Amino acid sequence: VHFLRVASDGTILTADWELSAGDASGARPSVVWRSREFSVAYVESGGLYVAAIDPTGSMVLDRSTVTTTGGGAPALSRPGGFGVAWAAPPDYRVRLAVRDATGRSFGTIVDLPSVGTATGVDLVRAGTELGVSYQALSARDVGTHLIRVGIDGRLRWVSGSSAIALGYAPYGTTALAHDGRRYAVAFTEGTSGAESVMFRLAGCPGAPP
Repeated sequence: VHFLRVASDGTILTADWELSAGDASGARPSVVWRSREFSVAYVESGGLYVAAIDPTGSMVLDRSTVTTTGGGAPALSRPGGFGVAWAAPPDYRVRLAVRDATGRSFGTIVDLPSVGTATGVDLVRAGTELGVSYQALSARDVGTHLIRVGIDGRLRWVSGSSAIALGYAPYGTTALAHDGRRYAVAFTEGTSGAESVMFRLAGCPGAPP
């Protein structure tokens, strides 16, 4: 996993440098801006880590360990704390860890009530809560799903066995956003080699106004 800074016109500002080495499971890192620094989440040798990097590209602190059992590593950043969500082996259920406002300390890892074998996890901040999207690959629960959880880690709403969309793709992915009233999900659908990108809005009971 490498880190590189690029200006808005495409000019490379700093040479890329290596955060982790030689681990194929690190193929899906995630980076977000946290007011004064970048946070980069990535997997290396089965562990999930977060590194803090300042605007000049210098490491702020040594990497933090989220868990030693890794998985996909989408991340979220907002002033007031941020979270990391991933599908963790061996059962590939969705898990969530929320950091405090300093970004230096993780709370307890929360096992979210995901269904089936999860893939393509994404995470977004929506006011006082976090939205988590993923695709379930098991036959009974197949489809694209959504979970809403408070910043305190308490569950607010879950799609459960009723997927918000029946579409999915083998090893598919989701991308989640919130417009202030509802969630929007983009996701892959189809068979391997013939996937389409789909989009839908998801209004949820009790969602932030």
